Amino acid sequence: MSNEEFYKELAKLHDKYFPHQRPLQLMSNFFGWLVNEKKIDPFFPTKEKTLGLLEEYGQCDNIFHLRYDIKKGDDF
Repeated sequence: MSNEEFYKELAKLHDKYFPHQRPLQLMSNFFGWLVNEKKIDPFFPTKEKTLGLLEEYGQCDNIFHLRYDIKKGDDF
Protein backbone atom coordinates (compact mmCIF):
# COMPACT_ATOMS: atom_id res chain seq x y z
CA MET A 1 0.00 0.00 0.00
CA SER A 2 1.41 3.37 -0.97
CA ASN A 3 1.42 6.36 1.36
CA GLU A 4 -1.11 8.05 -0.89
CA GLU A 5 -3.50 5.09 -0.62
CA PHE A 6 -2.98 4.97 3.14
CA TYR A 7 -3.81 8.64 3.62
CA LYS A 8 -6.90 8.39 1.41
CA GLU A 9 -8.19 5.53 3.55
CA LEU A 10 -7.24 7.37 6.72
CA ALA A 11 -9.22 10.40 5.53
CA LYS A 12 -12.27 8.21 4.85
CA LEU A 13 -12.14 6.77 8.37
CA HIS A 14 -11.63 10.25 9.83
CA ASP A 15 -14.72 11.52 8.02
CA LYS A 16 -16.77 8.42 8.89
CA TYR A 17 -16.04 8.12 12.60
CA PHE A 18 -14.40 11.35 13.76
CA PRO A 19 -15.60 14.28 11.61
CA HIS A 20 -15.66 16.57 14.65
CA GLN A 21 -12.00 16.04 15.55
CA ARG A 22 -9.00 17.91 14.26
CA PRO A 23 -6.43 15.61 12.60
CA LEU A 24 -3.85 15.69 15.39
CA GLN A 25 -6.57 15.42 18.02
CA LEU A 26 -7.68 12.20 16.36
CA MET A 27 -4.11 10.87 16.21
CA SER A 28 -3.44 11.73 19.85
CA ASN A 29 -6.65 10.04 21.03
CA PHE A 30 -6.07 7.03 18.76
CA PHE A 31 -2.50 6.58 20.00
CA GLY A 32 -3.70 6.81 23.60
CA TRP A 33 -6.29 4.11 22.95
CA LEU A 34 -3.77 1.99 21.06
CA VAL A 35 -1.22 2.10 23.88
CA ASN A 36 -3.53 1.98 26.89
CA GLU A 37 -6.36 -0.27 25.71
CA LYS A 38 -4.77 -2.47 23.06
CA LYS A 39 -1.23 -2.47 24.54
CA ILE A 40 0.26 -1.87 21.08
CA ASP A 41 3.25 0.36 20.38
CA PRO A 42 2.08 2.73 17.59
CA PHE A 43 5.43 2.54 15.81
CA PHE A 44 5.13 -1.09 14.73
CA PRO A 45 1.79 -1.81 13.00
CA THR A 46 1.84 -1.87 9.21
CA LYS A 47 -0.26 0.60 7.24
CA GLU A 48 -2.94 -2.03 6.70
CA LYS A 49 -2.96 -3.02 10.37
CA THR A 50 -3.13 0.64 11.40
CA LEU A 51 -6.22 1.20 9.26
CA GLY A 52 -7.85 -1.89 10.75
CA LEU A 53 -7.10 -0.68 14.26
CA LEU A 54 -8.45 2.78 13.45
CA GLU A 55 -11.66 1.16 12.16
CA GLU A 56 -11.89 -0.82 15.41
CA TYR A 57 -11.32 2.36 17.43
CA GLY A 58 -14.06 4.09 15.47
CA GLN A 59 -16.51 1.36 16.44
CA CYS A 60 -15.72 1.20 20.15
CA ASP A 61 -17.43 3.11 22.95
CA ASN A 62 -14.52 5.36 23.88
CA ILE A 63 -15.20 8.76 25.44
CA PHE A 64 -12.51 10.40 23.31
CA HIS A 65 -14.36 9.87 20.07
CA LEU A 66 -18.01 10.06 21.00
CA ARG A 67 -19.81 12.42 18.70
CA TYR A 68 -19.88 15.57 20.81
CA ASP A 69 -20.07 18.86 18.99
CA ILE A 70 -18.43 21.55 21.08
CA LYS A 71 -19.59 24.27 18.67
CA LYS A 72 -23.21 23.33 19.41
CA GLY A 73 -22.56 23.43 23.15
CA ASP A 74 -22.46 19.70 23.86
CA ASP A 75 -20.56 18.83 27.04
CA PHE A 76 -18.50 15.85 28.04
